[in-house]
Amino acid sequence: MVQAVRDAGEVMSDRARGVGTDSPPCDLSDADTAHPAELRRLLEASTDPHSRAVVLTGPPGIGKTTLLDQVARRVGTSGGRVLRAGGSPAEADLPFATLHQLLRPVAGVISELPARQRTALQAAFGSGTPGDPPDPMLIGVAVLTLLSDLATGAPVLVLLDDAQWADHASLDVLAFVARRTGDDPVSMAIATGEPAALPGVDGHWTTLELAPLERPAAERLLDRLPRPPAGETRTRVLDQGEGNPLALVELARTAGSDAGPWTSGNPLPIAARLERRWIGRLNGLEPAARQWLLVLALAADDPAETVLTLLPGPVDPMWTALEGAGLIDRTGSRVSFRHPLVRSAVYQAASFDERRAAHHALASALAEDPDRRAWHLAAATTGADPEVAAALEDSAGRARRRGGYAAAARALERAAELSADRADRVRLIVAATDMAVMTGQLVWVERLAARTRAWTDEPTPLAVAALQTGRLMALTSSPTAAFQQLMSAARQLTTAHPEGALQALAAAAVVRFYSGAESQREEIGAALSDVLRAQSATSVPFLGRWLTAVADPREGAGLRAELAQLITAARQHPEQLHLLAIAAWILDETALAVRAFEASFALWSSAGPLPDGLGGVAALSLCQPDHPLAIMRV
Repeated sequence: MVQAVRDAGEVMSDRARGVGTDSPPCDLSDADTAHPAELRRLLEASTDPHSRAVVLTGPPGIGKTTLLDQVARRVGTSGGRVLRAGGSPAEADLPFATLHQLLRPVAGVISELPARQRTALQAAFGSGTPGDPPDPMLIGVAVLTLLSDLATGAPVLVLLDDAQWADHASLDVLAFVARRTGDDPVSMAIATGEPAALPGVDGHWTTLELAPLERPAAERLLDRLPRPPAGETRTRVLDQGEGNPLALVELARTAGSDAGPWTSGNPLPIAARLERRWIGRLNGLEPAARQWLLVLALAADDPAETVLTLLPGPVDPMWTALEGAGLIDRTGSRVSFRHPLVRSAVYQAASFDERRAAHHALASALAEDPDRRAWHLAAATTGADPEVAAALEDSAGRARRRGGYAAAARALERAAELSADRADRVRLIVAATDMAVMTGQLVWVERLAARTRAWTDEPTPLAVAALQTGRLMALTSSPTAAFQQLMSAARQLTTAHPEGALQALAAAAVVRFYSGAESQREEIGAALSDVLRAQSATSVPFLGRWLTAVADPREGAGLRAELAQLITAARQHPEQLHLLAIAAWILDETALAVRAFEASFALWSSAGPLPDGLGGVAALSLCQPDHPLAIMRV
């Protein structure tokens, strides 16, 4: 990757070299026509074994895809292996879609993975034998193993473009791998316009922001175009191009052909101006060509053979016309939009009825792909539609079984919007909230909880939504506010949903453990008594005993005496083992904590993050001085 990055600094993009014009590309070989400072930083990051994960950011057209193209070309030429994928709005709700695209060229290697890893990865891709949901950590380990195995023969470079549109589950896996590549010659580079929205992008990633070209570099770029603009036109192009390579090329390509927003004194942002320019070109096309582009825009990464059956008229002449208009790029049988903003322009230029008809056509053609079909139907639906809602709920179930919590939550939320029955709508939005909790995105969970409050005044679903919000608040925001929210939810659920009340108290007990507040301990104890009294319980259920010990370890003597027996009895129940591991650690039973943790970790098979606290118990218990692995502490 090092040499590839150096070479990438010496050229500009295919777009800047005239691709999409009617003249051959020009040579841009001066290093200072690109972003030398950022490229030097990328070079340094690529050579550092502890920082081989890089995020390229910047506005549309700034050169992110260019850099990925050049790096990919040079790595491939030098004998390295390049795995590449691109995010797509149409696949953002399909779990592991981006990961599947990335690993499809090496699908044969998956069969060589260890059995459990192979099964987990195949389950994530919806293949293999149906069974329990895959463990997300095992999926990450499988991808890490696969990339490490590939890297034994040659360096491996993983590239992801338009990462802001990649599905959440795939980004989680790439973030997991980026933290663990170690000394393996595996590098990653992802390009995005929205780095803050990417899950898992943290201190393990080096962020490089591509800035606009300085005026001299922009001048050199224009000089190397097939027909460089001159005079007043050149000045206008430079002024309104604002150092954005794609904007400079697009402006220069048709400078003087029309006025429009390009010559206004207060021009629109670059992205909006580019979209308007391309919309103008669309208006000059034949209706069949516009329909072709709309199908392509909405289909995204739907199977090519499916899309081709929906295209009107002879395909080859249409491709030639659209390529000449600078709207698409064609490489062999592969056709793609010249830039993501072209796709956006095509979408904006189409009427709602045209979009709806295209979505319905795609849904009909995708009968064998129920997930894509469900989302195309949802995109074409405005009012309540129980059948589409049911299709989305089924899709959410499949996403959940493959470990795609974010995709499941989005499908359930959209299903709720399309439900005609009020009770179904509330049920689905509460289920969406429950799935969203597992993504760790508090803002999203709060938004879903707000929708629950807007749709119902029934106390039970409101309290369940408050419980889910409180669970995340306890981990990500004010513990005092989280405690009060959890206790309020527990009181509301005491009679109608005692199990939910116990879950709320259990989460509140963890907050109290860290705060040590006596008033909180007393409040939890009183609330637990109310739950037991409401149920006329003659004995305290396990979760009640557990939360009592967590809230106040001094009250855990009885549970401490039974820990060994309880751990043995729960040997096939990872959820209970996880709770016992936490209790054992809190009660200073380190050996039992390690035993329960290891058993729980080995058995855990739910799709989503590890249970709250399980990772912490692992780290803290394994690092106790009397544990045999303490020597491995970092």
